[in-house]
Amino acid sequence: MNRILAGMVGLALGTASQAAPVIVTNAQDNGTWTFGGRVGGSTDGKVLRTEVAVSAEYLMANQISWRTDLAFLVRDIQKLDAFDVYVPTNLVLWPMGRNAKIRPYLGPGVNYSYTSEGSKSFGANALAGLQLVGKNRTLAGFEVKYLIPDLTNNRNKPQVSFALTGLVNLTR
Repeated sequence: MNRILAGMVGLALGTASQAAPVIVTNAQDNGTWTFGGRVGGSTDGKVLRTEVAVSAEYLMANQISWRTDLAFLVRDIQKLDAFDVYVPTNLVLWPMGRNAKIRPYLGPGVNYSYTSEGSKSFGANALAGLQLVGKNRTLAGFEVKYLIPDLTNNRNKPQVSFALTGLVNLTR
């Protein structure tokens, strides 16, 4: 697990070092907020679960933003009282910038998790995705996230989630 975390940090630092000159020179959109959501699934390798989330993202520069989600994971669709809530927050890097029509992104992050049984934990995650710009500033895309729910528990299994995303820019 330490190798995975070290790899995620290394990937983020390497990407940031490559994007730093462009981030500094293309900061005309600083201060832009976007709000959105995603619907998809999550798996630990055994069970596929339904996931929904809402997100708020703050654009700090053309190629860097900070995003925080509020996500709900239903473990069994027949038992809606068995759920997990997690709050991932990510530094998101946009290699082609936020003004492109096709926008790939990736980013490291941390997360807080809470289960319906009352357990709480802190973990790490990494995300990657692709957004497509539509009419009237709306966006649609696809996202994949690798999540380690609890960094203190070596027995828990990492999760992979995938989702369709949608965003709207409220400030332009």
